[in-house]
Amino acid sequence: MKLEPQSVSTLTKEIKEILENQFLFVFVKGEVSNFKQHSSGHIYLTLKDANASINCIVWKNTLKLPPISNGDVVSVQGRLTLYASSGSYQLIISQIEKYGIGDFYKEFLKTKQALLEKGYFDDSRKQPLPEYPTVIGVVTSETGAVLQDIIVTVKRRYPLVTLLVRPTIVQGSAAEKDIVQAINDFQKIETKPDVLIIARGGGSIEDLWCFNSESVATAMFNCPIPIISAIGHETDTTIADLVADKRANTPTAAAELATPNTVTSISDMLYFYEERIREKIDEKVVTISKILENSISSSLLSLLKSNCATVELTLQSKEQQLRNSLQKKVVERENRLVNIESTLKASDPTMPFHRGFAIIKSTIGIIEKDMQLREGETIAIERLHFTETAVITKTTQNEKNK
Repeated sequence: MKLEPQSVSTLTKEIKEILENQFLFVFVKGEVSNFKQHSSGHIYLTLKDANASINCIVWKNTLKLPPISNGDVVSVQGRLTLYASSGSYQLIISQIEKYGIGDFYKEFLKTKQALLEKGYFDDSRKQPLPEYPTVIGVVTSETGAVLQDIIVTVKRRYPLVTLLVRPTIVQGSAAEKDIVQAINDFQKIETKPDVLIIARGGGSIEDLWCFNSESVATAMFNCPIPIISAIGHETDTTIADLVADKRANTPTAAAELATPNTVTSISDMLYFYEERIREKIDEKVVTISKILENSISSSLLSLLKSNCATVELTLQSKEQQLRNSLQKKVVERENRLVNIESTLKASDPTMPFHRGFAIIKSTIGIIEKDMQLREGETIAIERLHFTETAVITKTTQNEKNK
């Protein structure tokens, strides 16, 4: 007799019956992780030890919980159940007792205290972010939404900047070493970034654990390039976040911190560079004056002083040339942005609709210029905000366009 395969539902149902009948009561001890109270009132958490973890649920109004949080060691009583749609099992908690804090959290606190004593978190050693970066470095995974969010935000706000991405492992046993290497790699390249973004999407405490390591913290602390961290969700705080020069709640927010808004900052940027030019010219004048006073005779100095007016005019001319050159570059950049905007508008498929055009479709599709329509045929006229239906009552050949 030929053996017929079971359906996934049938197999899962059998497993569920065996599991729930076999484990009607369990008593287990572990460390709390990923503690979350849902808006529904239910509480979700993970119990773990060094080698395993299990998802747990406390239904609302089931019991009054003692004050617990991630890192606490607890013992729980409850029963196992299986959630068929995901094929995963969980522990439904009916009683819970708190013991203290667990090994993972103890390690976190120990590392945090050691780095605090070394001054890793001091505001006084945090570096300011550049106002107008020319190069931004990104340390993150090359797959997923995090990198795309950063790229889209940077190009939208400040398309003049160069974005350098160092694909990095951000989860698992190899992540810690690779993150450190990525930070060091950016310090060795010829065109060094003006600012670094270290980013990772949300995940469990275990997923983010590599960002709590002392080696990653040390690499960030010793990095001469300002660093923005965007790790996990807003409620997740890693040691890397505490060491970073700036912390952002999301990768998009990190990209916004790293860039000025081109549209609103163009005049500020012009003023900034004008002031820099003035400072450099003043510095050169003071330096040359000191050299002259210390190295030439008084008679020659008098002669030179008599020509100061000429020198000053020359300097003013050079300053004006620099201003004009800078203004020209700014105008070029503005024109480039206008051209990009025009190109985007020209490629907008809805633009013909805005000019009053419509698309006419028959039952076989869009009607092109040489297609013949028959009297009585139904057509659809698509415009910007609505579609109308019409029936051909008469067709006449246009003599002008024969």
